[in-house]
Amino acid sequence: MSNDIELHHKLITMPTGKKASDIVFERHDMVLLFEAKKANPNGDPDAENMPRIQPNTLKGLVTDVCLKRKIRNFFSLYKTDGTLIEDGKTTDGYGIFIRENAILEQLMKSPPIEELAKKIFVERYETNEKVERSSELDNFVKEHKKYRYDASSKILTITGVMTDADKKTLIDSLKENADKKAIEKLFEKAQHNKIIENCWDAKKAKKGTKKKDKSKTGDTAQPGDTSTTDTVDDKQQEDELNPSEEKKQESYRDALCQSYFDLRAFGGVLSTEGPLKGSFYGQVRGPLQFSFAESLDKVLQMDFTITRCCSTSKKEEDQLKKQSEGDEKTGGNRTMGRKYNIDYGLYRTHIYFSPAFAAKTGFTYADLDNFLFAITHMFTDDTSANRSGMRVVGLIDFQHSRPLGNEHAHKLFDMVKVEMRNKSKEFPESIEDYWGEYPGTDQKEEHKNSNNNSVCDQNKKPETQEELNGKIDANKIKVKKIIWEIPKKKNNV
Repeated sequence: MSNDIELHHKLITMPTGKKASDIVFERHDMVLLFEAKKANPNGDPDAENMPRIQPNTLKGLVTDVCLKRKIRNFFSLYKTDGTLIEDGKTTDGYGIFIRENAILEQLMKSPPIEELAKKIFVERYETNEKVERSSELDNFVKEHKKYRYDASSKILTITGVMTDADKKTLIDSLKENADKKAIEKLFEKAQHNKIIENCWDAKKAKKGTKKKDKSKTGDTAQPGDTSTTDTVDDKQQEDELNPSEEKKQESYRDALCQSYFDLRAFGGVLSTEGPLKGSFYGQVRGPLQFSFAESLDKVLQMDFTITRCCSTSKKEEDQLKKQSEGDEKTGGNRTMGRKYNIDYGLYRTHIYFSPAFAAKTGFTYADLDNFLFAITHMFTDDTSANRSGMRVVGLIDFQHSRPLGNEHAHKLFDMVKVEMRNKSKEFPESIEDYWGEYPGTDQKEEHKNSNNNSVCDQNKKPETQEELNGKIDANKIKVKKIIWEIPKKKNNV
C-alpha cells in the first residue's frame, strides 16, 4: 500500500507524529447503535428466515457475520473516497476476499497474489553498505530499480540478487572511489540473497530411514526381524521444509492481507487449501471484531402471508390447477408465501480493535478511517422490501493512548447509556421512545442539529474529570462522537 495516502473522511483523531499510512498504535473500543423499523434485520435460515430472537428475553439478535457482510458489501460497491467502483476495479488494497461465488483457493493462487508474495519474500532479505555519494552512483541507482541510496545516511541498499555484471558496472561507475571495498562487501552479502530467492521455487523433501535388504547380502533373517525390505517406513516419513518455507508462507499471508481489506480487518482461515494449507500463517486474526447485536428491549415479530399470481414453469402451472380444481378462490396461477419482520427495534453492538493484531495484518489509520466511514453507510445499499427501515443512529469511539488501553472496555461501554423513556411500555415504536447520553460532550446543542449534521469531524473536548464520572482520564482516552441521533434525557424524566 502507498505511503503517501491521506485520510479521506477524518473520522479519527490522529495521534501526534503519526501518518495515515502508519499501523494503528492505540486501542479503540466502539459502541454502535442502529434501528430496524418494519424490517427483518437478520433472518434465521433454520426458522424460515424469521428475525433472530433471543428465546428467553424475546429481544432481537443480529450476528457478527451479518454486520461484517454490510462492510464487505460497501467496499464491493464503493471506493474509499465514496465514489462508485467502475468495471470492477477496486481501490488497491481494498478487494474483498470473502465474497459471493468466490473460490478461495483460486484467489490465493492468483498470479497477482503470487507476484506480490514473492516481492515481499525477496524484500525481507535486503542488504546494505555505507558508500560515499557520487554522481556516478546516483546515475547507477536511477537505472537499477532494485538499488536505492539514502544520501543522509550514505546507505546503499540492494533488494534481492546482485549479479557479477551489476558488481562490475557499479565498481566501474565509481572509478577511483575508495568505496570499492564496500561494494565488495555488498556483493558478498547479496550472494546469500541469491540462495534465498532460489528457495522460493524449492520443493518439500521427504526424509526417512532406508531399510537394508539382508537377503541380498546373504544374511539370514532372524525371527521378529522386519527390516528385510528395501523400502521406507511410511511412519518415519515426514515433510522437511526448505529453510525459507516459513518466510514464504508468511509472505503469502502478508500479500493477501495487503490485497484484501476484509482479511486485514476481520481476519480469516486461509489454511484449508492453497499455498497456506495446514500453515500456522493461515490462521489470520483480524484487529476488528464485532459482538452480536441485541435489541435493547423486546421486539414484536410480525408474520405476513403473500401470494404470487404467476407460475415459474408449465409443470408448476399444471400442478397448481390440479390442486385448486373446483376452488374458484385459489384457482389460476396463485402460490402462497410468507414474510417476516419486526415492528421496531433499537440494536446495540460493541466493536473491539486490537493494535496487536493490527501490527500483524498491516491495518493502518487510513484503514480505520475508511472502516468508520463504511459503518456510517452500512445500510445505504442494503435496502430491500423487507429491510428498508435500517439506519445507524449512534457510533461512539473510545480512543486510548496506548496499545493495552487505559481502561477496561466494559467500563467505557457502561458510560454510553440508552434506555426506554416509559419503562412500562412493552414494545418500543420509534427512536423517540428512547433517551441516551455518552460521556464528555454537551449534547444540548448537538441534539438540536442532529438532523442536519449527524456525522461530525471532531468532538468537543471533555470538560473535567468529574464530568466523566471519575471513570476515565480525559487526557488519555478521547471520546469521539461520529453519529448520535438519540434524544437527550429530559431533566424531569
